[in-house]
Amino acid sequence: MLVGCVPVVIQDDVEMAFEQLLPWRRFSLRLNFSDIPILPQLLARVPAAHVARLRRGIGCVWPRMLWLAPHR
Repeated sequence: MLVGCVPVVIQDDVEMAFEQLLPWRRFSLRLNFSDIPILPQLLARVPAAHVARLRRGIGCVWPRMLWLAPHR
C-alpha cells in the first residue's frame, strides 16, 4: 500500500483488522479461497477505473498502515 499497490485479500467471511474504522472496500479487493484457481483472470477483469478508485482510497488510509519504531 505504501507504494500504491491495491491489497488483494483472500479470505472467506473473516473480518479485517480495524474493519469498523477502516473502509477496506474503498481500497482493497476481497476474494474467496475458491477464487484462487482463477485469480489471474479475475484480476485481469478488474476495470482500470475501479483500480484507480481503489488507489485513491489507499491515499486516504496508507498512513494508518505505516508502523514506525520510535526513535531512541
